Amino acid sequence: MVRSGGFANLRVPAHLDTSDLPPEEAQEIEALVGRIDLEDLAERSPLRGRGVDRFQYDLTVVRDGEEHHVTASENEISPDLRALIDKVLTHGSPSGRSPTRPE
Repeated sequence: MVRSGGFANLRVPAHLDTSDLPPEEAQEIEALVGRIDLEDLAERSPLRGRGVDRFQYDLTVVRDGEEHHVTASENEISPDLRALIDKVLTHGSPSGRSPTRPE
């Protein structure tokens, strides 16, 4: 995932692999993904909102061997998608490697 935009227009990459998380956290994230209609969001992407200095999220979710890419403005995301984005930003790593994996 990449968050971009905002007042400073900074790009913030984040990568999260649930297999690197404790089972309880992984299950919570997988439940969030299960509640989001990724196929529908990907088909409707990009979801653009109005306003300046808003964040944009470019999110790729791989689930059951299928890859879904969604681009959405911060004011066009559902509460479940917001929760997923927050989890990725909180628990993910900017390098594309899980924070628990050795370098």
